[in-house]
Amino acid sequence: MSEPWSRISIGARQVFLLPEQIENPPPWARDPTKKWEGLVTLVERNRDRPPCVSCGLDTRRPVWDDDIEHLLRVVLSKACTLRLEPFGWMPVTLGLRDEEDRDLDAVMLALDIPSEDRWSPLSILLRYPAPFLRTFELSVRESFVRTSSVQFLLHPDVLAGEINALKECYLTGITLPPVQCDAFAALTLFDYKPVPPVITSSQLSQLLTWMPLLETLGFVTESFTDDTPTPTHDSGTQSHVYHAHLKQVAVGCIYESIEMFSDIFSSLRSWTQSRVLVDFVGPTAEEGNPIRPGMPPHFGEFHTILADDERLVMRNCDCTLILTSWKWPDFAMDSVTIANITSLTITSILWEDKPLPPAIHLTHLCILLPSCVCVPRDMSEAPGVFVLSPWSGPWQCPSLADVHFAASPPNPADKCPRSSPEFPVDCTCWHGCTISLRDVYDFVHDGLAYSDQPLRRLRLSGIRGIAEPEPALAYISLSQLAETLEITADVDDVVLYMSYITNQSHKQVRQPTRLLSPDLTPVDESFDALGATPANWTAD
Repeated sequence: MSEPWSRISIGARQVFLLPEQIENPPPWARDPTKKWEGLVTLVERNRDRPPCVSCGLDTRRPVWDDDIEHLLRVVLSKACTLRLEPFGWMPVTLGLRDEEDRDLDAVMLALDIPSEDRWSPLSILLRYPAPFLRTFELSVRESFVRTSSVQFLLHPDVLAGEINALKECYLTGITLPPVQCDAFAALTLFDYKPVPPVITSSQLSQLLTWMPLLETLGFVTESFTDDTPTPTHDSGTQSHVYHAHLKQVAVGCIYESIEMFSDIFSSLRSWTQSRVLVDFVGPTAEEGNPIRPGMPPHFGEFHTILADDERLVMRNCDCTLILTSWKWPDFAMDSVTIANITSLTITSILWEDKPLPPAIHLTHLCILLPSCVCVPRDMSEAPGVFVLSPWSGPWQCPSLADVHFAASPPNPADKCPRSSPEFPVDCTCWHGCTISLRDVYDFVHDGLAYSDQPLRRLRLSGIRGIAEPEPALAYISLSQLAETLEITADVDDVVLYMSYITNQSHKQVRQPTRLLSPDLTPVDESFDALGATPANWTAD
């Protein structure tokens, strides 16, 4: 547990206001000065350890400059991590329900309309030095950026133009100036989404020149142009300078730009041979915008596929693709792709009853067992590997050696679609996965055809109970299918990973580098909140 008040979160207002109170707030909500003073006191209290600060601002007040100037000067001089949202927001629930009788997502309503006259003074105030700052996040929410025609340009002298301790910087909805920001010269991680989300090859080249120590680069773009001049024999110049330190790149795109990524990939390869992750977001096939069946040839062949009910991950030695996956795209399950993969992780509800193409190189198969959260309320049984009858015939996997059933963790009662405050149901998903060992035996024995018998390993993780009244006999039968049989209540990392990338795709603040090396170990992300503030501002 972190030390008290070493992690401080403060929202734009002391309390949440109703929509009709936004323009004419009541007297008790008009003066945030006391709250700013409280935050300054808490920040200054940490003399030995620089605090982490998450702060949302309300810049509507005509006299906000003095209050926020003092606040930012103190925070920048003391903090080691600063998450700053310059335009305040509040969640407003519409009171609407979907067809499964669940609350629709709350709308993030801006407390003040993002505008240049409100941004410019704040940009100047960010010129105070930050001697201890290692991580700097500056963000304007996606929904605000979409409704604003203003470009929020960062001042070149941000953080006093001093390098100091800064190593990681996340700019979302903020645009770099046309000249170098000296404070960013020693960054090792830079995550960037400008407004508008348009990037050219010359801008990327210049950015890498400004950040020679950069190891991780992320950017979001909806349009890319290769505008690098073609070198001539007379000039003797090179179109790109190879970047020695860059190890990994994460790119956020939309489905419509999938061919555009060919240009991005070619440009990246002229600077670095680092691994590339591409996070494609956009309409799914069910929404009338099918994913194209063909992929640009530079992606190569994929050796690993992971798919749950929302996200599809495809990997090879050079690249990782992340897409929306409720309906399998043709290129993910065609005979060529299946023939080349060595590892497949797939949720049970995506398992189809039609024969799959032979997977001659597949060595690892993982079946994700989701909770009933993924099952519509009117469905008596979830589709999947245990309810397909009759079997469509064994899947030909001659090289298969490792089979894993990975169950989801128990769900809170308020997350179960089968239960509601009006009609509470004691759903089994509250208690975790209970599985039938006989069902597992039937699937492995009758549904899979592999050459080396027994399997090297059969693993069941996240299991909280066995359905058989006499599990010993079922266990003995199951153990004959593999050299090693493991049954554990621990939730496997693959379940946590798929949940992580799904949660990242739902965030208002899109930061593609978060997908590169997610830390799945439990960490203390809590903040000591001053006043009635929302949760971590990067949450949904």
